[in-house]
Amino acid sequence: MNHDYYVNCITQGMDKYLHTLALAEHMQYHQGEVEWISPLPGFAGPSLVFKVSLEEDAASEHIDNLLPDLKTGALPKIWFIPPSSKPANLTAILASKGFRDLSDPEKPEWGMALDLATHLNLPQANPRLHIHRVTSSSEFALWIDVVNEALHGWPMLNQAYYEFWLSRSELSFYLAYLDGVPIATSAAMQTGNQASIEFVSTLQPYRNQGAASALCLKTLHDLHNAGVHTATLRASHEANALYIKLGFKPYFQTIVMSYEE
Repeated sequence: MNHDYYVNCITQGMDKYLHTLALAEHMQYHQGEVEWISPLPGFAGPSLVFKVSLEEDAASEHIDNLLPDLKTGALPKIWFIPPSSKPANLTAILASKGFRDLSDPEKPEWGMALDLATHLNLPQANPRLHIHRVTSSSEFALWIDVVNEALHGWPMLNQAYYEFWLSRSELSFYLAYLDGVPIATSAAMQTGNQASIEFVSTLQPYRNQGAASALCLKTLHDLHNAGVHTATLRASHEANALYIKLGFKPYFQTIVMSYEE
């Protein structure tokens, strides 16, 4: 497979993740030349522009027309800029309109992909870890609690809004226990023979004990058994080394911009 194939898989995985978040009844998805998700008025939830496809000669004016909604918060202030964004100089246009690039070149965050036919079967690092595939409402509540604390630092996910995820066959959720205590999570979102790894998180006191790698391996094995050929993810800087050890390769550096008047 060539570079563009993997970049496209990573971008599709991100789109799947965000569309899945927007399926909740308290969320909305806006489709168009600028696409975003955000919570309905009066609700809390993720808010992000994730796809921009504008003609180069009209892009600057189009962004100008969006500024009032950016200032009032009707349009998300955080914009994810994948390689497929158009025009090619979008980041420069946004910077001229009051956006700041949140990316740190010294701490890159990568879009990564892995060919599951070649991934390594690494041993589980800690025999005290036990990994469950989440299927019950009670365990999903534990999964959400760990994700909100370890990954987001705020209650981004609400069980009442997202429990329907358990009924969707393309989604899978995993919870790691250490000596009976739920400490870490992962998930997968499958589309045909591709899937994205999501919600990899470990509670602060239990990090560096092999939970994340064990969870990722379990998730990857299950995806491979389900016929998935390519797994993707978007890595935080702190997790780059883990994913590279698992066999993932970086294909582009994540760019995130924030509108600041």
